[in-house]
Amino acid sequence: MITAGVSREDRLPRERLVEHGRGYFSTLERNNGEIRGTCFTSDAIRRENGMLFEDIEGGFRSGRYFFNNEVRNWPILVDEELGIVMFRGFIDHKGVLDEYTLTDGTPARSIFREPQTWGFLESFAIREDCIASVVADFVQSPYKMSSPWNPR
Repeated sequence: MITAGVSREDRLPRERLVEHGRGYFSTLERNNGEIRGTCFTSDAIRRENGMLFEDIEGGFRSGRYFFNNEVRNWPILVDEELGIVMFRGFIDHKGVLDEYTLTDGTPARSIFREPQTWGFLESFAIREDCIASVVADFVQSPYKMSSPWNPR
């Protein structure tokens, strides 16, 4: 767990903190095993609605999240002193993908059988210019729901 701020000499500019979040969401969208626009510390962890995931990069490299059709996201909080950035947004699933193959050849099935969207708040702690910790809270939303703050 990240409990301390970042020393002045190790702080990243706001733009770089946001780039890490954007890279994370780019990796999550149509996840094919490629890490796009970010990196993870070797001990990076993720908590999603209270569940602990200890190998963030491994999950992405496996292509486990291939069923995510679109990730719409907006940064809402950036704190350079703490090295954190928070996003809100939506993950859309068309519900038409049934079977797919992980990057190691293992067959997988999508858990989504009908169109749906998950609204989220997701926070990232950035250390050593990589994502070190992620906390995500999700709530099911109507498919392709618009944000009243960032419509598109």
